[in-house]
Amino acid sequence: MSLYLYALVGRPVRRPLGRGLGGETLRLIEVAGLLVVAARVGDAPRVTPTALRRHDATVRRLAGRTDAVLPIRFGTVVGDRLALARALAPRAAGLREALALVAGHEQMTLRVYGEAVTTSDESAAESAGAGQSGSSATSDRRCWPASTTSSGAATASAIWPRSPRPALGWPACV
Repeated sequence: MSLYLYALVGRPVRRPLGRGLGGETLRLIEVAGLLVVAARVGDAPRVTPTALRRHDATVRRLAGRTDAVLPIRFGTVVGDRLALARALAPRAAGLREALALVAGHEQMTLRVYGEAVTTSDESAAESAGAGQSGSSATSDRRCWPASTTSSGAATASAIWPRSPRPALGWPACV
């Protein structure tokens, strides 16, 4: 049996963890000073809309059981606990920092598809440095600069404290 990985989580974790996308029992595995939510599986799940939704629902449920969650990519399977430890050990310090960064926060990612259009107002703001990473971030909100993929999709992310929720509308950094 292999381990299907769902997320790295912070402490404490409220139980029960529930079941995974295929109904398998979720378990906490501690390796390299990190807590990983995983389940024993025979094979990696097939990529289907239903499986993707169930994986997402599992990770969202876990977010309600702990203060910090770093989701693991759908379909990630390792052979056993030793393989998991080998994969995480070189990145453990950075992953612990990432868990501390997201503790008590939620992330929003905005993806915009289409042709890029720059207005004169946007050009002026960019030349003044307003579009740089962190320039509009406060101590409670962290923003990353927008990036563009080869397909023309733009992506930007921001992390907010869970409470109070941000006002409606887009953050200045997006």
